[in-house]
Amino acid sequence: MAKIHLRRNKNPEIKVIAACATNPYITGSRRNGRATYHFMASEIVGVEDFKKVAQADRCAHCCEAALVIRNRQRAAKGLPPVATWDATT
Repeated sequence: MAKIHLRRNKNPEIKVIAACATNPYITGSRRNGRATYHFMASEIVGVEDFKKVAQADRCAHCCEAALVIRNRQRAAKGLPPVATWDATT
């Protein structure tokens, strides 16, 4: 079964990009070695829909990228890092 991917960009009308096809470690970067994933046939959904997907059906790369992004945003707000991207605290 194909994995469900997390949408990285906020405006899906412009271009839909999966989180695993971007590099969250570089500010403003939209490309890295996974550029082939930009036009993948798998479903790419927003955060709310991604949370509803079973853990086994989520793309592990997208979860990893989302964790990096979330902890970077929390650090900017002075909050401690979280262990998982979908943690409620």
